[in-house]
Amino acid sequence: MRNRQRGAYSFLFLVVLIAGGLLVFALAADGARLYAQQRILQQQADAIALAAARGVQTCGGDSASSGQVCLLAQQHAVQSGFPVSVDCENVQTGVLSTAGSDLYTFSPAPFLQSNSVRVVLNETAPRSLLLPGRIVGQTTLTAQSTARRQLVGTFSSSPDTLALGLEEASLLNGLLSEVLGMPVGLGLVDYQDLRDATAGLGDLLVELAQLGVGDTTLETLLGSDVPADVLILALRGAVGALTPAGQVLDGLLAGGGLGLVSISNVLEIVDAASVPESSRLPVYDLLISTILNLAEGALIELPIDVSLPGVASVTANILTDAAPVVAVGVARQDADGGWVTSARGADIHVELLAMIELDLTILGTGVRATVSLPLTTSTGSARGDFVSAACADGFSNLVQVGVGARTAVADVEGAADVLVQLSLIGIPVTITGLRLVVDLPVGAQEEELTYPWMDLHSQQQETIRAGQPLNLSGLGSGSVRIEGSANPSASCGLLCSTFNALLSPIIALLNVTLFNALLPVVGGLLDVVVGPLLTALGLELGTASITVSDLQQAQPVIVRTVE
Repeated sequence: MRNRQRGAYSFLFLVVLIAGGLLVFALAADGARLYAQQRILQQQADAIALAAARGVQTCGGDSASSGQVCLLAQQHAVQSGFPVSVDCENVQTGVLSTAGSDLYTFSPAPFLQSNSVRVVLNETAPRSLLLPGRIVGQTTLTAQSTARRQLVGTFSSSPDTLALGLEEASLLNGLLSEVLGMPVGLGLVDYQDLRDATAGLGDLLVELAQLGVGDTTLETLLGSDVPADVLILALRGAVGALTPAGQVLDGLLAGGGLGLVSISNVLEIVDAASVPESSRLPVYDLLISTILNLAEGALIELPIDVSLPGVASVTANILTDAAPVVAVGVARQDADGGWVTSARGADIHVELLAMIELDLTILGTGVRATVSLPLTTSTGSARGDFVSAACADGFSNLVQVGVGARTAVADVEGAADVLVQLSLIGIPVTITGLRLVVDLPVGAQEEELTYPWMDLHSQQQETIRAGQPLNLSGLGSGSVRIEGSANPSASCGLLCSTFNALLSPIIALLNVTLFNALLPVVGGLLDVVVGPLLTALGLELGTASITVSDLQQAQPVIVRTVE
């Protein structure tokens, strides 16, 4: 009896052992199945997020929208055979930033602020294929992936002509001589070499580090104040000391002992941690920005050698309110709705003190008019905002960018008394009461520019101009006018009363004759002196010229665990 019970227990133990083994096997098999299914789901989330990131603000082009981001995610889900449709509520745009190589932070943000997209996929699966579903039920698998795609551009506000005119070269040489404290006599070819050259951002970092400025990190560089001659020396090394541009820069270093320049006032880089060090920087614009930063707040007097009919002498005083800034970054807005990457032109005041002497003939009488005219040109800063970027995709290396350009608010004004002398029957007569007034306001204009498709591997600079250049020599009567009433001076005495019949028609014609004579002189001063000087410094009244020097498509970033 006892043996028969022992056998029954043995059989029961065997049944329990087999059942337990089957349960463990089922759990292991189902666990492996669910793990594999989770990995597949995560891979699908990565692929869908990467596809959707082609449509974010920093990569999707000028027609990008949040709807396009979701559509790209859904299309890729269908193409990859994802069994469940992707809900747009689980496709979220935002900003993926990094404080280091391994730490990423995703912040949900509206589409115009986005550089990335987060995708969450959910899939329902049975907990077990071996055990009854009514007992173990279903489970929901979740995979989350964040992808970032962005095109990094380098922009500056610079003239849209590659060749400098003779007047511009001489004016620039005078400005450089005053700031650098040494004679500068660069030719047109020298300036052309500077305009055509770009320097690698990484090379500039290395050169600055070797010169003892910070270390090789971009964040340290942007927070540094460095002597301007050290910055120019590093720029020469970055572009290549033996290149034509490097040799031109070398010739500007003889003076030495220049003041400090804040790198962030010359070069503005958005999200430095994600900007490729292979980015190229415009050498000419960096040099001009450095020079104008040195001159900021200081009045620089430049004697102008100009040959214009009626102009006896001209002196120019230049005051820099703000230097131009080269910007490197991506196309998106900040939390306040401003574009994060914005190239700015210089904000300049140019005052010309021109001595104008005109010899006229009115009704057969010789007339001499003299005007000591202070002509002031004030410019606001032109601006180019990086507003759209179309990334290269597939086997194509073509990219396209859009810029919102805003022309400078400018004003040309001046006023001076006109002294008129004539001879009436051999007796000198002085006429006063006339005043020359110049008032030419130029309102700002905004225009969105789309650059032609460019190859990522091309280092050619592209410039587009917004607005219309002001025809300075064609000023109208509303811009230049003669005010007041011409009156003979008191010293004329009885002579004027006696010969009033002769003097009256001369005075009647004086306003018209003076206006017709002074109008081309004022226009010529603006065209020959002010216009070239502003253009050389990156300004042109009525327009904004925005140059894209380089485009780099950053490597896509996929983050599964987002802090």
